[in-house]
Formats: sequence, C-alpha cells, structure tokens
Amino acid sequence: MKHLNEEWRDLLGKLESEKQHLEKYIQTPKGAEEAVVWLVVMFTFCGMNAIWALWNLWHILLSAIW
Repeated sequence: MKHLNEEWRDLLGKLESEKQHLEKYIQTPKGAEEAVVWLVVMFTFCGMNAIWALWNLWHILLSAIW
C-alpha cells in the first residue's frame, strides 16, 4: 500500500508540473493559437459524436415503433 501511495504522489507531481508548463505555454501567442485550434477540433469532434448519437437514437426509436 505504501508503494502505491508513492506512485500516486509521483504521478500527481508529474501532472502538476505538466499543468504549470502548459499554463506558461498557453500564455505565448503560439500556445494560445494551438489552444484555440485544439478547442475547435474537440468541439467539432464532440458535436459529430452528438449528431451520431441522435441519429442512432432516432433509428432505434423508429425500429421500436415499426
């Protein structure tokens, strides 16, 4: 159990370090541009998944009616 706690602390330390690095990077013009592109890509991906889920739901409901 002690070993597992140490691994979690190490992982959390690495995540915190990465978070600080990304926060500094996003404040640069290039980092801000990449962040916006990433958000657009993720928003598009999520939107496409939502449309696909609604499409499947619609067809499931139609097949249940017929």
